[in-house]
Parts: sequence; C-alpha cells; structure tokens
Amino acid sequence: MESSTNPGGWLLGWQLGVEEEFFVVDTNTLHVAPLAPSIIDALPPHMRQFIKLELTPLQVELATPICRSVEELGVAIAELRQYAVDAAAKLGCRLLASGTPPLDRAGPPPISVGERYAVLHRRFGNLINEQGTCGTHVHVAVPNLAAAARACSYIRPWLPALACLTANSPFYEGTDTGYASWRTVLLSRWPTITPPPPMNSDLDYALALESLNAHGVAFNPQTVYWWVRPAPHYSTVEIRIADSQQDVSAVLLYASIAAALVDAALAPGATNVPVTLDTDELRLEIWRAARYGTETILRSPVSGLRVGFWQLFDELIATLAPYFAATADAEAIFGLISAMRGAANGAIRRRVARNGRYLSDIAGEFAIDGRKRTPH
Repeated sequence: MESSTNPGGWLLGWQLGVEEEFFVVDTNTLHVAPLAPSIIDALPPHMRQFIKLELTPLQVELATPICRSVEELGVAIAELRQYAVDAAAKLGCRLLASGTPPLDRAGPPPISVGERYAVLHRRFGNLINEQGTCGTHVHVAVPNLAAAARACSYIRPWLPALACLTANSPFYEGTDTGYASWRTVLLSRWPTITPPPPMNSDLDYALALESLNAHGVAFNPQTVYWWVRPAPHYSTVEIRIADSQQDVSAVLLYASIAAALVDAALAPGATNVPVTLDTDELRLEIWRAARYGTETILRSPVSGLRVGFWQLFDELIATLAPYFAATADAEAIFGLISAMRGAANGAIRRRVARNGRYLSDIAGEFAIDGRKRTPH
C-alpha cells in the first residue's frame, strides 16, 4: 500500500484498511466452535482473500481492501461481515465481536496451520495458549518507513485513550473480569505487546528491532506486536489496541481517529505531542484504560494533567479536528464523534445488558448481524 502526499505533507486522501477478528460460536450454546476453516470453505472463492483464518480455528479475520474514504470503508466492512455471517450460519454458527470469548478461554489452541504460528508456539510455549483474542486493527498508508516510525511516536501517548474508547471484553470464561478490556490484560503478557519505544527515524526502528531480536522475543518485523507499529510489508502504520467491535460505526470512528493521528504526525513542522510518557508509565496508563475503560482518569498528552476520559476525548478531537475537516468525509466523521461523545463503549453496554442475568443468556448480544449498526 503506497500513499501520495501533497506539498503540505498531508495525505491527499486517506488510504486505509481494517482487519476485524471475531469468535466463531455455536448458535445454540454460544460456546466457541473450531469451525473457522469450514466457514472459509463455505465462502465464495473470490471472498477468501478477504476472510481468513486467525491464530486458532475458533476465530476468523475480515480484512478490507484499501479504502480511500470512510464511506468506502463502511461499505467494505458491511459487505465482508455479511458474507462471513452468511457462511457461519450455514454451519449453525454465529460470529461474536468481543475481545475475549465470554463463555470460554482464549485457548488452548489447536493452532491454525501455518509456519509462523508453529514457530511462535515453539518459541513461546504456553504463553500462546491465551493469545487467541479478537481485536480491530487499522492500517493507514504512509510514504516510507521513517514516516511510519514518526507516526508511531506521535500516536503512542494517545494509546490509553484509544484503549478506553474501544474496550469491549469484560467477560471471560463465563465470569465478569471486572475489567473493561480483559483482552488487553491477556495480551500484555507477550513480550512485544507493549507501546513502541519513541522513534523518529527508520534507524531508530531498526535499532529497536535489533534489540528485540537479541533478546529472542522477535525474529522478524511481523513478530513485533506493539500496540501501534510500522507494517513495512504494507507500507502502513498499524494501530492494534482496539478490541473487536460490534458496531460498524465504532470501527469507522476508530479508523478515522487513527488516520487523522497519522496526518497530524506527518504534517509540516509536526513535533511530538507536548507531553510524552516513558514506556513504563505508558504501560501503566494502558492498564488503567483496560481496567476502567471510559470511567478512568488518564494523563493528557496535551496538558500533562490527569483528566477524566471524556475530557481527554475532547482534547483528542480538538487536536485532530483540522485533519477531519480537510477530508471529503468531514460531515460523516463529525457525526460519528457527536454520536459517541458521552456514549457507552462496548464493555459498559454489555454489562448494562446483563443486568443480573446469567452470562450465557446475554453472550449472544456480542454477535454481529452483517448489517450496519450504530451505538445505542
């Protein structure tokens, strides 16, 4: 994926894509079912390049083509979801949008077929047994690796805010974890699932990879799973911190914020946000986001003060407003922002829906239906 820029340095038009991961569950029991390979087989052949296997046969991944507007991205997501939902239904299955399986463990595998997954299992042993979680990853095109490194540094202090906004895994193994995003907690045990280090060049990125390789925790760029990372094989920045999202509108807002953050990072004269956090403090902030979601207090990258999430959200939107306004999708994006401001994330909505009922009675409310949904 390549990106062109205008003389001012902003992206002429966003080039972005989304990868969505979902759990395959039995329609009647809502327990995970290892039928992802059968779902892929049930798809029309032309869709198999977009709907794929993930780490375990309990999961499917939907990967959009390159999109150049939020509207186009929304259409692509809805179409892929419909194909995947229809294929799953033929097998008596549904697809759940949750960072963790509400009624089951995220493993142990069987691991999906593929040398990369086999190597990870050999190197990391039982650590991989609960890595079968589901997230939403956004790819935003950048002109080169140096730009990707700068964008990662700009985005990193905003990661806790993004984690709060997209937290959607409060339940695991049939219990309420007490966390907004239990997926974040599970994944944080992996040695490279951390915020990236500060980087301002492709050399900084190369040195970071060299250090990880020397410690035996990564053996190529694809095994560096930072919450935001350069993706050199796609020429993108990949933002990976979001849990799987049920509502298409939530995905579109997250993708719009991700793209605008990259724009802000690469704008002429752009510098790092005024307040930066070292990696240890940033990891603690991400833990707070995972624990409390939108009901937490975090350090503002703008002022350095500790503020409530919704004040932080307003600061983020104010920072990015010029970049939203410069797109053809400005009206739609600001509409998504208005709908989200003060609304509940997925974790809160699922807890409200439970309202004292057995978790098995409401786990199906995580299911996607293939049609565009809006927050409620």
